[in-house]
Amino acid sequence: MRTLARDVVRHRPLPTLDELHAGLAEAGVADAPRDAPDEASLRALLDMALFVAEHRKRILFPGFSWSDPGFLAKDAKVELRFAYARLDGDDADALVRAIDANLARANDGRTLLALDAHRTNAREFELGHALYGKVTLFQWPTKPPEPADPRIDALLAQGWAKTLKTHNLLPGRGIVVLDEDQGLYPRDERLRALVGVLLLLPSGQTELWWNPFADRADPDLQYWLSWGEGTGVASGWKQVFEAREPGE
Repeated sequence: MRTLARDVVRHRPLPTLDELHAGLAEAGVADAPRDAPDEASLRALLDMALFVAEHRKRILFPGFSWSDPGFLAKDAKVELRFAYARLDGDDADALVRAIDANLARANDGRTLLALDAHRTNAREFELGHALYGKVTLFQWPTKPPEPADPRIDALLAQGWAKTLKTHNLLPGRGIVVLDEDQGLYPRDERLRALVGVLLLLPSGQTELWWNPFADRADPDLQYWLSWGEGTGVASGWKQVFEAREPGE
């Protein structure tokens, strides 16, 4: 049986510890941990911290311990904590297990889970579907239906258009997450304190997936990486994504 290109999970080694420490030091990080129960976890943690630092955030590891590993990211507007945890498998169930096991570490409305899937064969789209919902494709000329869930229009009015569109909670390009196929973010009430997930994929790519359904999630956070040090406006793209009105 021929293997489809999308079924091949690309793996890229992470930088060495020396390279990661050098990169963090260049970004002004003076307290990055150097010891760990296993080197792979330390490299993943530092790689995610460096990813955030490269977006002009100040990174700190105050009181670091492998009993509750993580780091702080600060700019002129907000301070966020990232709680590190590993995925123990390749599929969406592994994501669910990791969130279940670590949700108590992210119940303050300002902590994200930094989930390490680098040593797995997890596929980005499967993990994204687990969080936001499985998409349904409608062939042209059939248009995908508008969601019946009233929270979608409410979130759109609050300014969450970018995330809703990116993850197909609003219909576009012939695909949409139907109400009955919603993922953990909209479906699981326990996640209302979790503002998002930072995910390190097997390819070495890092994704930041915000939870618009969280009680204390500010829609401006969608632009957190692009606003850099936080001394200017949130993003020049903000008005573009706000152009679509509820019910349009």
